[in-house]
Amino acid sequence: SLPVARSLTAGSADHGEFFRRLEQADATSPVSLKGGINVGNIFVPAIQPGATLDWDIGADAFAQRTMTVQQDFSPVAPKEVPLQPATNHLAAVQIPFAGLPASGGGGLVFALDDRTRPIALNRLWVPWATGAGVSTNAGESLARTDVKGNWLHGRRVFFGAGACYTCHTLRGEGTVFGPDLSNLVYRDRESVLNDITKPSATINPDQTGSLVKFKDGTEITGLVRTLTDDRIIIRQAAGVETERPRREVAGIEPMKPSLMPEGLGQLLSTNQMEDLLTFLLTNPLEPARITRTQPSAPPARSLREFVAFMPPPVLGSPSVAPLRLLLCIDDQDHGTDEHDYPVWQKRWSQLLALADNVTVATCRKFPTREQFAAADVTVFYSRNSGWSPAAAVLLDEYQKRGGGLVCLHWSMEGGALAPALAERIGLATGGSKFRHGETDLVFTQTSHPITRGFSQLHFLDETYWGFHGDPALITSLATSVEEGGPRTQLWAFEHGNGRVFGCIPGHYTWSFDDPLYRVLVLRGIAWTARDRDVDRLLELVPVGARLAP
Repeated sequence: SLPVARSLTAGSADHGEFFRRLEQADATSPVSLKGGINVGNIFVPAIQPGATLDWDIGADAFAQRTMTVQQDFSPVAPKEVPLQPATNHLAAVQIPFAGLPASGGGGLVFALDDRTRPIALNRLWVPWATGAGVSTNAGESLARTDVKGNWLHGRRVFFGAGACYTCHTLRGEGTVFGPDLSNLVYRDRESVLNDITKPSATINPDQTGSLVKFKDGTEITGLVRTLTDDRIIIRQAAGVETERPRREVAGIEPMKPSLMPEGLGQLLSTNQMEDLLTFLLTNPLEPARITRTQPSAPPARSLREFVAFMPPPVLGSPSVAPLRLLLCIDDQDHGTDEHDYPVWQKRWSQLLALADNVTVATCRKFPTREQFAAADVTVFYSRNSGWSPAAAVLLDEYQKRGGGLVCLHWSMEGGALAPALAERIGLATGGSKFRHGETDLVFTQTSHPITRGFSQLHFLDETYWGFHGDPALITSLATSVEEGGPRTQLWAFEHGNGRVFGCIPGHYTWSFDDPLYRVLVLRGIAWTARDRDVDRLLELVPVGARLAP
């Protein structure tokens, strides 16, 4: 608003000259203002970190129309700009101003459907700005260039040497005591580093600690969560709570220093601090966006359901053998959030690449001889459209040298050549039976490296049975009841020198973000690679997984 700007800048000679020129401008001699305007969809709401919109913006005709940028008192040379349905966009504009309004108004507006809407101040950019800093909405993290550490190693510091998890939660993990750190991806590096190294410099008013003195001489520092005439409850680090009768309290004093101890910066090496900042300020993967409603996604798993499978944090980079993975897919062949092979490949390429000494390659249809040669384990999630006699020759070569296979869901489809596929992976589908819905996996091999620690697991997915192949040649790891009898859904198999892990669940996209499903698949990858540590990839289980609050 030019009139408001004029009032706020009164007394500035430069601004005075600027407004004098605007007053003298007219249609034949306008004053042009150059700059950038964020023309991202103005109707897309900001959302909390980690949340998603249940609105397919790209399919909304309203979001595809164009609007104009113009003066709200004189639409001189309006500039037509498209609404950006998926991402925000910084459009360069040059608006000629022919004088000032007689009264009120006087700013730039968006015009759409014969209506005008004011342009928020944070959508206006200086002429030399680029679009790099324009975010789609509050729910998306920006790519960062101010941290250079190893994300997974930073996670180890958070849950290990730094012991940050004893007081803080981050993306659903940790202890509820100090502030939740999930919003740090929107903070700048220096302020976060300052909070770590000088915790008492700025204290969150909701986290002001108290020193509680009792009549028996004991003292406790923490957060007073409950204080009544009858009792006091003090919450301390690591989730400890102390409850005592109010009559035993001698006094309560506010603490001047932070409850967070000083000196963490001295305890961590330079590399550890950089890794920790990378972990705090970036998020490599969010849970996949689910839009289908029939059926709707099952409840997310709670931390307590899978925490027993998580390996203890280690320092630095453990000594692990190189692991070369190949992720093979087809084009999506089902409906929304079903058999979405491309989404899986993109997400799991990012996920698996976080692990130490792991490289990830991708392919479509069926791998070439060269692609097989560069892989230790090939993970198929597809309809196996490339299966053929020629593909069988390549697979035989791969398994003869000890290459591992993980076959997820419909990737064991062999069609007319299902018997030949079953010879190589244990079981194969081809005119087999199936059912969508809830199912309970019963684990028949609780001591096998892949299924160790499992007894029963509930899924909302799809089951198969009526396979091709000899059940006597496989190791059935888990079954579900179909047509009145147990039917294998997970199995292990060896062919030549190669190992195979078969996993029927995986119909819906949400299954791949299920932490317990991930435990099985990640172990399956390590087992087929003949890795000495079948749990080497389990640190990845919660990364971008669906977790209950």
